[in-house]
Amino acid sequence: VVGGRGSDVNKPLPTAVYDTETCEWTNVASVNRFRHACWGMGPLLFSYGGFDHKSPSAPTHDLQVMDLERAIAAALSTTTPGAAEEDGGPEQEETVPINRGGVPDSALNLAQ
Repeated sequence: VVGGRGSDVNKPLPTAVYDTETCEWTNVASVNRFRHACWGMGPLLFSYGGFDHKSPSAPTHDLQVMDLERAIAAALSTTTPGAAEEDGGPEQEETVPINRGGVPDSALNLAQ
């Protein structure tokens, strides 16, 4: 589940990844968007456009990329059994904004 908004439009929702082998959900860093487009390619999750939670009435035009393997590993390493998270997920590295269609070096290295 990628993005969206709850009753408080100013609070981003976590990105939730479902593992079909273990039948478990893992919350990772939020893409901080709603009404956006997203797609996956290998371990990378791309998110384009939509609205962010800081300015919910102004559409964005940026492209973000998240390495899901790294995000899941980080989420699992910071999660302690039985610990409740206030925001619905552990703090994670942020998604990388990509402006004007360029791809940052980190995304190119992750895709190799």
